[in-house]
Amino acid sequence: MRLFLGMMALLMSSLAQVAVAQDGATRTDKQHRHGVKLAREGKHEEGLAILKSLLDKQPKLYPIRRDYIIILTWKGDCDAALENYQLIRQRPNPESYLISAVSECLVKVRDIDQARSLLRQGLSAEPDDNELATQYQSILNNISLNAKPRLDISIGTSESEEGNRDHFLEARYSRALTQRTRGYARFFNTRSADKAFETGDLNRLGLGALHWFNHQWLLDQEFSKEIRHDGDAGSRTRLSYYPTSLWELGAEYASFAEDIPLRAKAENIDTDRFTLSASFHTFDYRWEWFGSTSRYDFSDTNNRNTLFTSGGYAYQLEEKRERRLILELFHSRNTKEGTVYYNPSKDLGLTLVHRTDFVLDTRYQRHVDHLSFSLGTYNQAGFSTKPTYGVRYEQDYDFSAFTSLSWGIGLASRIYDGGRESQTSFVISISSKLI
Repeated sequence: MRLFLGMMALLMSSLAQVAVAQDGATRTDKQHRHGVKLAREGKHEEGLAILKSLLDKQPKLYPIRRDYIIILTWKGDCDAALENYQLIRQRPNPESYLISAVSECLVKVRDIDQARSLLRQGLSAEPDDNELATQYQSILNNISLNAKPRLDISIGTSESEEGNRDHFLEARYSRALTQRTRGYARFFNTRSADKAFETGDLNRLGLGALHWFNHQWLLDQEFSKEIRHDGDAGSRTRLSYYPTSLWELGAEYASFAEDIPLRAKAENIDTDRFTLSASFHTFDYRWEWFGSTSRYDFSDTNNRNTLFTSGGYAYQLEEKRERRLILELFHSRNTKEGTVYYNPSKDLGLTLVHRTDFVLDTRYQRHVDHLSFSLGTYNQAGFSTKPTYGVRYEQDYDFSAFTSLSWGIGLASRIYDGGRESQTSFVISISSKLI
């Protein structure tokens, strides 16, 4: 009798444990479905919070981890999505919609090889899946397109009210050498309408290469030489790092800086330049930030340090219209006064820019117009602070996957040595992939 009662107690305890487990599984399933429902309604953060709380308790629940990853891709957080995907990447037979979402993120972070491999794996299991086939073909098309030779040409001019007009021309031809390396040849010319600065004109020819070590590290190495005047050979090395899909960090050293004033070059003065830069944007590009600092060591013993930073906020972010407020700050300091080129001992500029982007429906693949208004203040050592203002209009055209064009015209009122000058500028750029 005692044995019978013990067996009954054990059975009742087991049944109670099963009931508790089933009840817990039911609650988990309800929370899971509720989190996904919120995410589908556009409430990504609320949905992710629910699924995250479930994963904290049961991190090995595949369906929840899978949906957590997919919602992260909806939110645009590819870094977190790919990090979570590493926890389940060895699971056999992943769903096609998971492969599709993860592949899109791999493309966004430039890991094309992994995206292609994952899509190939998905198609081998489901060869009739049209979405996977379309994504795979899109990657192959982009690889083929990027392998084509490319020609980029930019021409620009600017003029002050004193009548000094400067011109520039840059032409660059590049082609793929390997899957990760692209070689290029570049010609760069600047000149002034003022004959006094004719010897300051730049006529540089450069050869270089871009090489991706992986999807995060990019090296740009160029060697160039002045082809009209004697000497002035130099090199430029830039290393870019993309730690996440939101950040870009860069370091560059140029033994011959091309952004040197023509007045300085006319006096046979040159400089090297070291630059650090960083940029950031949120997942939806509502917030953007850029910052850079440079040091120039001029051959006339002047050392120049510059700082530029800008932060932008899109208060309207719609499919056909974007409006942004951008705050820009520029500061420079020089160790030598009285140079032959314009170079105040220090200056500070603060500018507020309002930019509207118009996405237009035309017969072209893409057409975007930009209209910007700026208002700011400028202070130069030895002079009082005065206002600055300007307007700029630009257009971008993608005629096809092979050819694009952009141009812009601007009018601005600036302050130099305490005096006001009007400046006009015009730039046009054409890019074409050669068949």
